[in-house]
Amino acid sequence: MPQSVRELGEAVIPFFQHSCDQHDVCWENCGETQDSCDTEFLNNMLSACGLAALDAANNGEIFFMEICELQANILHQAVNSFVSGLMVYSQVKEEAGCPDNQFDCLDIVGRLWEYFGNNILADVSL
Repeated sequence: MPQSVRELGEAVIPFFQHSCDQHDVCWENCGETQDSCDTEFLNNMLSACGLAALDAANNGEIFFMEICELQANILHQAVNSFVSGLMVYSQVKEEAGCPDNQFDCLDIVGRLWEYFGNNILADVSL
């Protein structure tokens, strides 16, 4: 079982390794937020997809951009999910020695709303 985002990325798509390495470093940076790191992670993976598609085209190979983008979005959701992402992020910050690795109330409420809000609204009939 992968022990880090980097290992998970390497297992899924080797050219996501650089994106995963950057994400791990970002999470360990006490001045960065989870959201900014995770957004940068997704953008880096989508850029990697674009570069891989261009490289494949130059070599006369077939590349499925949609599959690459789907895998990037799945990895992004894995690190940015309310339950697993928030807990792992907190643990990484603590291990990095960040002085205050507690989440503020607005971040937690926002993530709860994002995670549950759409389902609650879907169940409400007007």
